[in-house]
Amino acid sequence: LIGCFGRLAPHKNYDTVLRALARVKVISPDTDIWCAIGGVGSDRERLEDIASTEGVQDRVVFAGWQPDRHRFLSALDVLALPSSDEGLG
Repeated sequence: LIGCFGRLAPHKNYDTVLRALARVKVISPDTDIWCAIGGVGSDRERLEDIASTEGVQDRVVFAGWQPDRHRFLSALDVLALPSSDEGLG
């Protein structure tokens, strides 16, 4: 389980994670890989469209706001931080 957590905004670059997931699916179709994206924001619809276009919508969970961030992050096997501009990243 690969995941990200934060505001869904273009500079967070979550589309890179979705496209990487799609590449893994092509290269190794039997790999049991999932992506969880926690958070809310104006970029959700665009990210959902990318997941659909890339053919990974069945492997992506948009988990919304998570009041217990520690629990959400602890469930991940890999934390992705693809932000192009992050003050404390």
